[in-house]
Amino acid sequence: MVVGLMAHILERIDFLATFVDGN
Repeated sequence: MVVGLMAHILERIDFLATFVDGN
């Protein structure tokens, strides 16, 4: 579903943002 896809993308972005911020 589109909602599930968007949620997955947002989760990935949040993960990357946290990784970059921690680095």
